[in-house]
Amino acid sequence: MKKRILGIKIKNIIIFLIVMIIIITASVNINQVILNKSPIPQNISGKWSGQSAVSSQFSKSNQSAANGQEMVNIEITINADKNVTGKIGDAEFAGCTIKLNRTWFERLINVKTDYIITGSMKNGIVSADTAETRQISIPFSISNKELKGSVFEIEKWKYPNPLLSRLILTRNGE
Repeated sequence: MKKRILGIKIKNIIIFLIVMIIIITASVNINQVILNKSPIPQNISGKWSGQSAVSSQFSKSNQSAANGQEMVNIEITINADKNVTGKIGDAEFAGCTIKLNRTWFERLINVKTDYIITGSMKNGIVSADTAETRQISIPFSISNKELKGSVFEIEKWKYPNPLLSRLILTRNGE
């Protein structure tokens, strides 16, 4: 007697699952290639600025900002060529770029943000932060003419550390 689950041979179920894993993996990889090559919309380019509270203990210096509520100035300039420059407090962006962060389907089910900036920051954000450099990720979306997102420190094999959890910036001149 051959083993069956709901009348289907186990061998067929395993083959189906393997094929589905291959299809999903291929579609995710293809979507990433498309997202990386896609141009950013013109309304994203420009200089964005605002203030935000430092929300985290500094993982590299093991010191926190004054009760986690020290306010810092933020300036981000997004260029049409996908390069991003800017400052968060005393830290300056280095080698940062922007790309699309989600597909139409991810937008439909409301997963992820529309855009993401990745790269590094040089120097600490505030005087208590002694980090010389850190890898960062800034996932964000544009809503009501505001850039809304968060700033995370990325370290290998660790959960992303939120540095600024409520980032709300406006375009200069608006």
